[in-house]
Amino acid sequence: MRCCRPCRQWRPWGFTDSTPVLALCVLNQKGGTAKTTTAVHLAARYAADGVQTVLLDLDPQGHAARCLGVDSAMPSATARLLREEASLAEVVVEARPELSLVASAGDVAQVAAALPPADGVYRLADEAEAFRDYGAVVIDCPPELGVLTLAASALVADLVSGGARGGLVVPVTPEPLAVVGLSDLLKTQRRLEPRGVMPPVFAVVPTRVDSRNRVTREVAEALEATFPGRVSPGVRTTVRLAEAPNVGQTIYEYDPGGRGAEDYSSVARFLVELAETNHAQA
Repeated sequence: MRCCRPCRQWRPWGFTDSTPVLALCVLNQKGGTAKTTTAVHLAARYAADGVQTVLLDLDPQGHAARCLGVDSAMPSATARLLREEASLAEVVVEARPELSLVASAGDVAQVAAALPPADGVYRLADEAEAFRDYGAVVIDCPPELGVLTLAASALVADLVSGGARGGLVVPVTPEPLAVVGLSDLLKTQRRLEPRGVMPPVFAVVPTRVDSRNRVTREVAEALEATFPGRVSPGVRTTVRLAEAPNVGQTIYEYDPGGRGAEDYSSVARFLVELAETNHAQA
C-alpha cells in the first residue's frame, strides 16, 4: 500500500540531534481505554513532523499494524525480538516516513508465557541502546500487567534512568472507577520502581471525552487533583477514530481537519512540552 504522509499541523520543539529520546510506555490494565489508538497517533504525530520514531507493539492483538495498514506476519517481529532471534534493526518495518514499526501478532502471548519471568521482564531492556537511536519510542502494551507490559515498562525505565525523557502514559476513560484504577496502578508502580521495572507515571490522557457530561467533568477534576500538571488535553469521542483503522490510515490521513486529529496533535504537543519542563527542572 502506498502511504501518504500525515499533514503537518504543528512542529514539535524539543527534538534535536542532541536531545534525549522521548520514551513513552502507553499502558492501562483496563481494556477499552483507546490505548492502541493513543500509541499509534502519538507515534504517527511525531513521525509526521520529522522525528525518527519507533512504535513497538506488545499487544498480541496486533492492532497497531492494522491501524497503519501494515500486514502482521507470523512469527511476529515482536516475538522474534523477545526470543532474541533478531535485533531491533532486523525486525522493524517502515510504516510511514520516519515511523518504524515492530509489529505484533498472536504468537507474542505464547512467547511471553514461555519466558522465565525474571529473564522475560528485562528482555527488551537488553536492546535499550538500539532504541536510543530514535528520537521517540512509543510502546503499545496489552491491557494487563503481565510479562509483556512489565518488559515494556522495564525498557522505558532503563531509557529514562539513562537520561531519556518520558515514562508511563496512561489513557483513561471518564468513568467513576478510572481514578480508582489509577490508584492501583500507582501502588504497583511504586513497588516496582526500585527494581528498575516501572518508571513513574509521566502523563494521563483522558479519552472518549464528552465535556457536556457531568461525570466527565468530575473525573477530569479528580485526575488533575491526583496528577497535577500531568493530565493532557482530552481526546473527544468521534466515530472517525473508529473508522480510520478499517482503511489502514491514521486519523491525520483519514480526517486531517477533524477533532480527532486536532486532539491527538494537542496531546502529542503536551507530552513534548511536559518533557521539556521536567528536563529544565531536573
